[in-house]
Amino acid sequence: NIEEILEKYRDSPGFSAMQLGDREELFEHVKIIYDLMYKHYILGKKNDSTFPSYECCPSAQNLMVAGLGMGYPNASVLDSDHDHCYTAFPFLLGEEKGFIVADPTSDQLWHGSVRPRNHIFVAKHGDWEYKTNWASGHDLYPDNYINLDSLKKNKNNWCSYNSDIDGFFDRVFENPVSVSINKS
Repeated sequence: NIEEILEKYRDSPGFSAMQLGDREELFEHVKIIYDLMYKHYILGKKNDSTFPSYECCPSAQNLMVAGLGMGYPNASVLDSDHDHCYTAFPFLLGEEKGFIVADPTSDQLWHGSVRPRNHIFVAKHGDWEYKTNWASGHDLYPDNYINLDSLKKNKNNWCSYNSDIDGFFDRVFENPVSVSINKS
């Protein structure tokens, strides 16, 4: 429920990155996010036999909202102008800035019989690309975003993407936050 999320994060910044202590903690979050994404994939398949085809937007948004509900105020959706979006969780690990990138509909992006389902990877800020067979192999690096700030500014139309991706990258790492995850 969006109202509950807004109440939960009433005093939290709209842009944030989770502060991590070590790589072990980072990979614990990778596991938690992957598990959440996997469960969303199962629900998607149960509700629509054509899933994940052309379902990246609602899937990424659902994963973001579920992440917010679990305790990830940094959960964001990143969108490429090449017609694909995915979820990202910005983090700070010492001086390193990065993202856990979680793509809940990744298996539609590759040709052939082996397609990565629920693709998840850790990316260093400013030094990553996301290339697949989608959009003739163009990089799916983001051009737009939605995040907690989007919810706070317009709770009734929060899924409208903001095109100031450079502003997102500038602001998201200014607010390190500790996260407390509710796994139930």
